[in-house]
Amino acid sequence: MEKMQQVVGRARAAFNSGRCRSLEFRLQQLKALERMVQEKEKEILAAIKADLHKSGPNAYGHEILGVLGELALTMDKLPSWAAPRPVKKNLLTMRDEAYIYPEPLGVVLIIGAWNYPFVLVMQPLIGAIAAGNAAVVKPSEVSENTAQLVADLLPQYLDRELYPVVTGGVPETTELLTQRFDHILYTGNSAVGKIVMAAAAKHLTPVTLDFMTMPSASTATAAAAASPRRMISSLVTTAVGGGDVTGVASCSSSWYVGPSVLVMPVSTTPFCASTPAARRKEQGR
Repeated sequence: MEKMQQVVGRARAAFNSGRCRSLEFRLQQLKALERMVQEKEKEILAAIKADLHKSGPNAYGHEILGVLGELALTMDKLPSWAAPRPVKKNLLTMRDEAYIYPEPLGVVLIIGAWNYPFVLVMQPLIGAIAAGNAAVVKPSEVSENTAQLVADLLPQYLDRELYPVVTGGVPETTELLTQRFDHILYTGNSAVGKIVMAAAAKHLTPVTLDFMTMPSASTATAAAAASPRRMISSLVTTAVGGGDVTGVASCSSSWYVGPSVLVMPVSTTPFCASTPAARRKEQGR
C-alpha cells in the first residue's frame, strides 16, 4: 500500500508544481513520446509478438500507426484545443468577458488491456499529457512482455514523476484503486469495470470505461444453404468501418463485434469438411 501511495503522491506533487500546465511542456512530452515510438518500433513489435503472436502488419497498423496518428493529430490541434474560447453572452453576462478556459483535472489512472497492450495505454496517455495532467500507467499483466517494455521505455523519454508506470497483477491494481485519482480510464471487461467503479465511487472520481466484450454472447447463425467455405471466411473476418477487414481471431476473438456462439444446422459435414484442418487431413499432412 505504501508503495502505491508514494507513486501517486509523487505524481500529484509533480502536478501541483505546475510544470505540466504550459503548452510548451505538453508539446515537448508528446514529441518525446513520438520519438520513443519511432526509435523503439522494433522492440515494441517484438514484445507484442511475444505476447500475442500478432503478425507484423496487424501489430504495426493497430499499435504503431494508431499511436503515431493520434500523436500527430494531437500535436497539430493542441494549441487551439488549449486556447480560451469565447462563449455567447446572455442577460447575466452581457457586460462581462465570457470565456471557457480548459483546465487539467489532476492525476489520471490508465488501466490498459491485454489484446492491444500498447495502443490502449498510449492513446489515453496522449490525451492525459495533452490536457496537462499527470498520469499513472498500469499496463495489462497478461501481455507481460509489452507491459515490461512500457515500464522500461516511458521513464527514458517522459517525465518520470508525472508519468510513472506500475506493473503487476490484481494485487497491485487493487492497491492502486484505493488511492484517490481525478479520473480513471479502464479498458477491459464489465466484471472488473464494476470493481473500478466501486473503488472510484469512494472518492467521487469520474471514470471512463471501455469494455472489450459484450455483456452477453453475440451469436452467428449459419444458414443451411450457405456455402461452407464462404461461411468460414465470414466468421474469421469481420468488416469494420471504412472497408477495413480485420480478423476476429487476431486477438483470440477478443473483438467488440466478434461472434462467440455459432448456431448451425444439424448437418455439419459440409462445414467441417471445408475447414483447413479437414483439408490437411485429406492431403495426409
